[in-house]
Amino acid sequence: MNQCFVCIIGDQIVRKGTTVFILLFGIHYDASVFPDPDKFHPERFVDNPLISNDRSPFAFIPFSAGSRNCIGK
Repeated sequence: MNQCFVCIIGDQIVRKGTTVFILLFGIHYDASVFPDPDKFHPERFVDNPLISNDRSPFAFIPFSAGSRNCIGK
C-alpha cells in the first residue's frame, strides 16, 4: 500500500520526504512583515494597542507560536 502525503504551504505543494530549508534571514528581514527591517526596533514585539500588529505569530522564529513559544510571555 503506497500512500502519498502532501503539505500545502501557500500555493506550493510539498510532498512527504522532501527536504525543506527555512531561510531565517529571508523571514526576519522581509520588509512586507517588518517595515525597515535593517533597523533595530524592539518595540515591534511589544503588545501595544496603539501599534498595529497584524503579523503572523510565526513571523519571527524565536518568538513564534506553538509549544515552544517565548518563555517571556
